[in-house]
Amino acid sequence: MPGLDRRTLLLAGGAAALAAVAAPALEAQAKSTPAISGRSASGQGRGTRSFPTVDVQADCGAAGDGVTNDSAAFRQAALTLQTAGGGTLVIPAGTYVVGEQVHTTGVTPYYVAQPVFSVHDLDLVDIQGNGAVLQLADGLHYGSFDPVTGAVTAVSKTLDHACATGNILEFTQCQNVTISDLELDGRNEHLVLGGPWGDNGRQLAGSGIWLQRCSEVQIVDVTTHHHPLDGVYIAWAGLTGTDPATPHALTRVVSEYNGRQGLSWVGGRGLTCTDCSFSHTGRGGLSSAPAAGLDIEPQLTMCRDGRFENCHFEDNAGVGMLAAAGDGGYSTFVDCTFWGSTNYSIWCRRPSLAFEGCTVRGTAVHTYGSAVAAEATKFTSCTFADELPAGVPSGSVFRTKYLYESSVDGPNVSWDDCTFTANQVRSIYLTGSTTAPAVLTGCTFVHRSPTFSDGATQQCVIRNSSIEGTRFSEDFPAGATTASYISRGAVTVSAGAATVVDGPLVRWGSTSGLTGTIPPGSY
Repeated sequence: MPGLDRRTLLLAGGAAALAAVAAPALEAQAKSTPAISGRSASGQGRGTRSFPTVDVQADCGAAGDGVTNDSAAFRQAALTLQTAGGGTLVIPAGTYVVGEQVHTTGVTPYYVAQPVFSVHDLDLVDIQGNGAVLQLADGLHYGSFDPVTGAVTAVSKTLDHACATGNILEFTQCQNVTISDLELDGRNEHLVLGGPWGDNGRQLAGSGIWLQRCSEVQIVDVTTHHHPLDGVYIAWAGLTGTDPATPHALTRVVSEYNGRQGLSWVGGRGLTCTDCSFSHTGRGGLSSAPAAGLDIEPQLTMCRDGRFENCHFEDNAGVGMLAAAGDGGYSTFVDCTFWGSTNYSIWCRRPSLAFEGCTVRGTAVHTYGSAVAAEATKFTSCTFADELPAGVPSGSVFRTKYLYESSVDGPNVSWDDCTFTANQVRSIYLTGSTTAPAVLTGCTFVHRSPTFSDGATQQCVIRNSSIEGTRFSEDFPAGATTASYISRGAVTVSAGAATVVDGPLVRWGSTSGLTGTIPPGSY
């Protein structure tokens, strides 16, 4: 693809990184591909153009028996659709072993991945899974290996050491893509791991679904798990503010136990995820940074108009939802659950992130403050607690000193009708700005720890902020006697709904400060 070098594509997982070694095999296959017989063309793309339907068993010879390697059959199916400009791939129920690597003397890297299903520039692709499982073959090599001997090597960033498994389903510059009723199993516990490759961990092609510059994409009822890299990777290189939308919709997608991310969104305009789970990243056979549930990290492009409804980001080795770099953020999360077990639940460093009715378990960190109110982080009717989510019988919860550690100088950041239950930590560290304060409206803070290991007695820290209709309560163990306080500075208590500090142990401003209704004014 123009503008993307081979190293970049290999890191991202694109077919172009494998093209030089895979082309001879595909060329030979093209010469021997039989015509599909006994089938009428079906499926409509743009206009009146028709496309074929391909059955990977009947037309391409796949076994689907869980033993035979069916990679060649899927390559044949891809080639048929590629030649026709699009079409439908039917995968009958069964377990299909896929994924191959070859070694050719004098060719590097030592183990070269072959494509499974890779297409580009198609007008329509409809993959009908029928409950089938595509399962990566055991014993594939992933990581850094010596280009001459094939032995495991130490960390490397050179292409001749880079051994990837490749992606299972790969789409470049396609439109009207549908993937449904399918399981993709990367079996990352059964890889032969080489040394790290790239900046951190093993940053090599190895995703379940890989999409670059695609639009009108729907992924429905798909489970994609235990891949060496990402469960789902969505990118649009070079997107600008004047480009049209590139809609992608994920519905009931379960992306778990992958090595680097449940979902990497690194470019695009218009991503909707409904009833999805991006969880347990880095909890399988390997873990590579950032090991997040969701990573919004555009690279020389932008991410815009994300919406996540009733999605779960739980128990990832990295952050549950990570938005830390690039021209991204710009997403709304509705009725979602974030659970940080060994890392932060949420990391908000990019603009226009909004959370509505969400459940946050474990410490969250950072907010994006802005003089432009629409760009500042906003939480509405959310609950925060350092305890396990409902229905999780056991596990850990990530805690720092505070339940929420907001960034320094967070103008216009706001929490509206939110509840903070701090069981073993302080509730919030919040700093707005003198020109555009952070805002707490109608919130409830419940403090349950009367003392802390550092000996300090503040229950929270609030600076350069406006507060209205907010209650600070305590629920300490019987017999607690230690006084503590709400640390505040440059805080304005508004004259609307009353702000109350229940007491008697937690007080306003100091251990001998006010309890009860706090008079409106500046503090």
